[in-house]
Amino acid sequence: MARAKRSLTITSIKLEEHVLGFEETKRQLLNYARTFCLNLMVEEMELSQMVKGTEGRNSGNKFLAFNCMVGLPHMGRTRRTTQVLEFINIAKGILVKNKGIITFGDGEESERMGNSPDYASFFNKHLAHYKALYESMKWGFPSYLNEARIAMETLFLAPYVSSFSWFQKWKEQGEDMVFQEGFGLKGERMSMESRNEAREMVREAETPYKIRVEGDDHNEMVLEWREIPLVRVSAWRQIK
Repeated sequence: MARAKRSLTITSIKLEEHVLGFEETKRQLLNYARTFCLNLMVEEMELSQMVKGTEGRNSGNKFLAFNCMVGLPHMGRTRRTTQVLEFINIAKGILVKNKGIITFGDGEESERMGNSPDYASFFNKHLAHYKALYESMKWGFPSYLNEARIAMETLFLAPYVSSFSWFQKWKEQGEDMVFQEGFGLKGERMSMESRNEAREMVREAETPYKIRVEGDDHNEMVLEWREIPLVRVSAWRQIK
């Protein structure tokens, strides 16, 4: 992008009153961009501000990418379905008049595998999912870093393993049907370059990790650990 003399703007959507770490993250991103002579701007705004700034406008030659990540353990928090749907619906509205895509990262893969007929099957899916996450973390850490691994498990995995919260999600799973229906958007095919880059990152030929591409439009990329899905990333565009 720097060679093409293009600029890049990263906008973080503020959902809480006090979000720690934004300024430090902004500083690191700007410093990194300077090493590549990239014209980068990093900003933070509320969802309502983003709507006002783009409502009824055409971005011209700008390409907009809306990125939504849900249920990834390292995020340290979960999002309500209503918050996710609000963001997706606003992004869809903006893309009616503008060029761009929506990328969606889903770390709660077990919740999107169709409605479970009973809580027992829902519970077992979650248990298998977090067991796979635990095993992948344990496999990736050398023995002399056991204390660091245990700290990460305590911070990023343990809070998600709760039969009570899983039961609440099971009762509310009907709200998640929109995630299975593609948001009413058209899938954007994953490029071969993206697939190969992902496979190289996880060293697919040397590790128990595997990258799989799914979806009617080949627009979903799934990271698996010993055939158990951990994260699903999908790309979508507005139907013109």
